[in-house]
Amino acid sequence: MKKTFLYLFFYLTSFCWAADQKPLNQEFDTLFEHLKKYREQDRESQMLTSGKKALLIAETLDDYAAKAKIYIALGNYYSDKNESSIIAYDYYYKAYRSYSHTKDAVKMAKTLLRLAILEKNTKNYLKSKESCFLALELLGDKPSEFLESIYNNLGIVYGELQDVKTAVMYHKKALALRMQDNQQELILQSYNNIATAYLDNGDLNNAASYYKKGLSYPATILQQFPEEYARLLDNFSHLQFLQGKKEVLPNLLKALSIREKCEHQAGIIISYLHLASYYQDLNQLPLSNTYAQKAYQKANQTKNYRDVLTALTILEDNSQYLKNYKKALEYANKHKQIVDYLAHEELKINEKFADIRYQASQKDKENKSLWLQNKEQQLLTVKQKKYLYLTLCVFGVVLLSGVGYFQYSKMEQKQKEQKAASEIIRLLFERQEATEKAKQMEQERIANDLHDSIAGKLSGLMLKLDTISVSSPKEIKSKLDPTVEHLEAILKELQHIVHDMNEQQLISISYPLLIAELANQHLIDKTIISCEIDSTIDWDKISSRVKLAIYYIVQQGVRNINEHSNALQGSVELTLNHLNLLLTIMDNGIGMKKEITLGMGISGMKKRAQEVGGNFEIVSTKNNGTTICIKIPVA
Repeated sequence: MKKTFLYLFFYLTSFCWAADQKPLNQEFDTLFEHLKKYREQDRESQMLTSGKKALLIAETLDDYAAKAKIYIALGNYYSDKNESSIIAYDYYYKAYRSYSHTKDAVKMAKTLLRLAILEKNTKNYLKSKESCFLALELLGDKPSEFLESIYNNLGIVYGELQDVKTAVMYHKKALALRMQDNQQELILQSYNNIATAYLDNGDLNNAASYYKKGLSYPATILQQFPEEYARLLDNFSHLQFLQGKKEVLPNLLKALSIREKCEHQAGIIISYLHLASYYQDLNQLPLSNTYAQKAYQKANQTKNYRDVLTALTILEDNSQYLKNYKKALEYANKHKQIVDYLAHEELKINEKFADIRYQASQKDKENKSLWLQNKEQQLLTVKQKKYLYLTLCVFGVVLLSGVGYFQYSKMEQKQKEQKAASEIIRLLFERQEATEKAKQMEQERIANDLHDSIAGKLSGLMLKLDTISVSSPKEIKSKLDPTVEHLEAILKELQHIVHDMNEQQLISISYPLLIAELANQHLIDKTIISCEIDSTIDWDKISSRVKLAIYYIVQQGVRNINEHSNALQGSVELTLNHLNLLLTIMDNGIGMKKEITLGMGISGMKKRAQEVGGNFEIVSTKNNGTTICIKIPVA
């Protein structure tokens, strides 16, 4: 019977979705354009809202390519923010997993390149290499415009690993492809990268050779790409200075001037550092300190900590030479603090990266139905199973016996029975979850309560149902009304048994799994609800008050979607944004009128959010669904 209903449901919904696919695609395209616009304007909140709505449509269409498109756009936004690399990595990895469903090897490879660059930036060079090699494996012989970028990243990684031979090999591979495609700007970049790899290894002659190759390009080409021209000119001048040539100041200042006109902040910092080193060598320490201080301030502002450390080293050396040991010690302490901070941050970020990969892998392996079946076999005793099945069977008999009644009675009565059905199934599964963490004594108590109280009453109910004869709608109603009341009484008793459990038990089990289970409580409803929980959230650091508030809010939100929205799709999403937990509950249903927005338990949801210092917002328009956004501070 259950299977028949499910087949019918999926057939009808598939038919409807096919009919609506075109307008949904159009709506997706519109939302994606909004997302791009908000990204350019740096309007994070509006961008995320558009992204979530677009993802909901992609989920409805079961379109993995569309989902990946959104994830890439969001990842690019956060990748541009140095402090948001974890969020960017999470979105990129979601995109990679989505592309894996489409078997699009080229897009998988490009996404791996994005991951590799983030891994390189956090000094996880081995993982960055692994991502690049996997990207190359996926590409195989396929032509790709970003193959040179993979080689370039490998060149930088091997350079950081002090394997200059391999670094130069990959940089030359990148150079060959760039020359083949006549990518003038990238060609100049490759000359600089090869020269820098030699320079870092102390091979000044080969370094000079490649700087000269870049600078030998016609002035008309160099002027088209001022940032690359300034980089080559500044680095070559600094190299000449290291070789003992002192007439390099005009070119160092020229490079700085070009960078200032371009507002190339990273380049300006490097120019300041090279000038500070130049004046330090000439023993013009006030000028050296001036440029080192400028480099330090700008690098600090842009969170370019690598250059901050270089500036501090110069300032410390100058202070020691001037015998200002107090100042030298101050710079040395700052240097140590930043080194320690960077080591801790890089470790933390790479742990988060690893956790994102692990959680995604685990999620792919999960099978909801099998998980429930296994849990049922492990956690329920034979006796408990018996009464669980008995309860479900009896309730099925109630529903089947009441078909005639449902056809002739008022809609109010029908809704009442359906609500009772949903609630009793929900409570049964709540009991299953709760017993997982309860002590053995508590398990036995629940089993005894079910045997002594619930089972006996259900047995009586079954006998009463057997006596009902189908003669007329009035007679059916008169006999079923007391039966329904009896069922409600049993329901209340079940609630009482379950409610005796401590709230601490609720939050002691796997919290993300609990929320996911809650979001998926749509066993007899038409709505399909997805759940996305940010894998970077450390739930051990979230207070019990916040966890409980979120649980009850999600519970009410899911109930509203199931009972009132008339939606085909809904979603629950929990993300960590800086110091706030963001909870978003969405549906594509009929929406609600302004005058009833505080009904349906919404005032209670708002109150729970406010009790933990949260901000509650609800947006709902007719035929455009409902979106609830809650921001809760966690620090």
